[in-house]
Amino acid sequence: MQNPVSVRTEVEKKLLIFDLDGTLLTTDKIISGRTLAALGKARAAGYLLGFSTSRGMSNIEKYTDIVRPDVIIASSGALVTAGEQGHLQELVVCR
Repeated sequence: MQNPVSVRTEVEKKLLIFDLDGTLLTTDKIISGRTLAALGKARAAGYLLGFSTSRGMSNIEKYTDIVRPDVIIASSGALVTAGEQGHLQELVVCR
């Protein structure tokens, strides 16, 4: 009897999640060109990008329009969206 073959169709991706205030944003509340370039390099290397913030969605729209994060954790975790359909298949948190 042959062993069954398992084929995995999903692609494992790594996710970088950033706070906005004091992390991605400058003191002037903008995302610098240097930071945008670094985010672009990370995305080009295959990383997913995300925001995690205590701010509500209406207060981060101008930043989501610029970065287009794959995952958003907003309102201190009360709202979580991911992907184009707005849901996660599986989220594994590593320490």
